[in-house]
Amino acid sequence: MKLLTATLVLFGFLGFSQAEETMGEKVQSTTNSGARMVKKGANRANEAICGKLTGDSKVECLAKQAKNRVTEGADVVKDKATEIKNNVDTDKK
Repeated sequence: MKLLTATLVLFGFLGFSQAEETMGEKVQSTTNSGARMVKKGANRANEAICGKLTGDSKVECLAKQAKNRVTEGADVVKDKATEIKNNVDTDKK
């Protein structure tokens, strides 16, 4: 219980120390997150039917699944890097 309380307090302090995003940056962040979720849902739907309707082999389906995961990870990293850059730019002002 003490660990949980200490963790929550720590994250609370970290939240206050971060720079404020501008309204445009917040909108961009939300838009990026929504777009990632839509892509992820579409990927999962395609993976669910892979091999059943498309006639692909198990290996081809696994390759497509791996490619989707790498692409999704790259999108997250790119978006988070942009958010960090925006926070750093805001701090310099």
